This record gives sequence, structure tokens and C-alpha cells, in this order.
Amino acid sequence: MRVLCDVDGVLAQWKVVFRKHLADVGFEIDNIAWNSPDLPLTKAEREYAWMKMSEPGVACDLEPLPGAIEGVKKIAKIADVYFVTAQVERSRTWVYDRENWLIKHFGQELGSKVVNTHYKYLVKGDMLIDDKEYNMKAWKKAFPGGIGVLWDHPHNQNYNTVGVRMSDWYEPYKAIMERGR
Repeated sequence: MRVLCDVDGVLAQWKVVFRKHLADVGFEIDNIAWNSPDLPLTKAEREYAWMKMSEPGVACDLEPLPGAIEGVKKIAKIADVYFVTAQVERSRTWVYDRENWLIKHFGQELGSKVVNTHYKYLVKGDMLIDDKEYNMKAWKKAFPGGIGVLWDHPHNQNYNTVGVRMSDWYEPYKAIMERGR
């Protein structure tokens, strides 16, 4: 079984860093149902945050989400895991930094299995774990027999997903084990 796993919002706490850069210009997003394109930001605030997110090293310094590293390592023992992630387009070092982050947390062999794309629906797999519903919809349309896992977050609560919601790493592990029977 091939499992495709997003990084930002599933494994790494991208939102924490973005929130910090917005706070630098006095914008707090703690009480907003947050989805970057929908934030009520001025053009200058949005540009500042994306400029800061594009700086070298940002993707290297993201903190893992609780349980994510251990959860994916456990899944990798029973499935072929690939990281399918989209880079910050303005960053000259994001792809390099992201791959180093993955190798740091998952080791050379697993951490090097990366597909960098904004078009996740082009990557064939049996399961996609992602926190964005628009990725899930496109991927499920391309692979209707696959298991779409929408990683549960406050920012995606308003979506009726085409996949299944999960928030505990035991859940996808269990789904893989059941499908393998």
C-alpha cells in the first residue's frame, strides 16, 4: 500500500510560524477560523508574512505536530510512505530545507521520499493524508478507490470532506491494516 502524506499542517506546525510573522505586524489570528487565502489581511500584511515564510531556513525550523513523527514511522513499517508537499513558491531554499527537515525527523531512506507539487491529485497512492479539503477533493476525484484522510484541524471544520476525518495517528494505521486484509 502506498501512503501519501502532506507535511504542513499534518506533520509540521506551519501555522505557528505564519501566525508569528503576522503578529510581527500586529495581526492576531488566534480567534479566526484560519485559512490563509480567507484571512482579512491587508496586502501589506499578507506580503510581509509570505516574505518572512520565504526566508531561508524556515522549513528547517518548523516544529513537528505531537505524535506525527512516531505515527508516520509506525505506518512506514506496514506501508510505502511518500511525503507529498507543496513548497512556498517565493522561497529559493524551501525544497532543500523541507527535505532536510524530513531527513532529520525520518532518516535518510524515508525522509528522501518526497514529491514536491501543488498538484497532489497527480500522485498515485492508496491513501492521502492532508489537511486541505481542496487537495482531498481533487485527489479523490483522480483516485476514487483511494482512502482520503482529512487531518482534522479547526481551519477545516467547515468542510464536509469527501474523505474521512482523522486526528490520531492510530486511525490511519488501523485503516491500512484493515485494508491489507
